[in-house]
This record gives sequence, C-alpha cells and structure tokens, in this order.
Amino acid sequence: MGKGREEQKLPRKILPEINVCVAVGCQLRRHSQDRNSHTTP
Repeated sequence: MGKGREEQKLPRKILPEINVCVAVGCQLRRHSQDRNSHTTP
C-alpha cells in the first residue's frame, strides 16, 4: 500500500517538470526562429 501511494505521487511530481521543459523548449524554438528571421535578408 505504501509503495502504491509513492508511485502515484512520483508521476504527479514529474509532470510539472516535463511541462516546464516543454514550455522552455517552445520559448527556445521561438527565439531561434526569431533570430533566423532577423538574420535572413
């Protein structure tokens, strides 16, 4: 029973971190695209 509760908590704890990574990744992509658009004539 104890292990089951821990396993349920882990995914919830990891999900927010994944969301943050995805959000940061999207921002990095936007920045890279903006730089490319600025460098392109």
